Amino acid sequence: MHLSAIAATALALLTSPIQAECYTTGERWGDQRSDAYWVVQGMCAPQHVSGYFAPDQTKYQCIDLADGKKGEFWVQWRGQASQVLGDGDCVAGLLNEVNGCDLGGESVHFGWYFRV
Repeated sequence: MHLSAIAATALALLTSPIQAECYTTGERWGDQRSDAYWVVQGMCAPQHVSGYFAPDQTKYQCIDLADGKKGEFWVQWRGQASQVLGDGDCVAGLLNEVNGCDLGGESVHFGWYFRV
């Protein structure tokens, strides 16, 4: 990948999302917010939910959290050509939903869809 493509992807993830929504129903993170932080750190690897994406490809993980709760983590590339999502950008996108929304949420950052 060219340096300009890497820079464009990083910049896109650091700027304001095109679209974002926090959910208004469901389970609150509560004490599991810190669990979710560590889960995201571990799952943002190419064998899980980062790395290479074909157009419209979705990667998903369902993780057991404490107190019988489950966390669902989705990443999708909505662009026209294949793209690589770096581990750090994956972490930033998913943690944006964990930290920004008490009940989870979703956002699209210049073609990258994140849902927690």
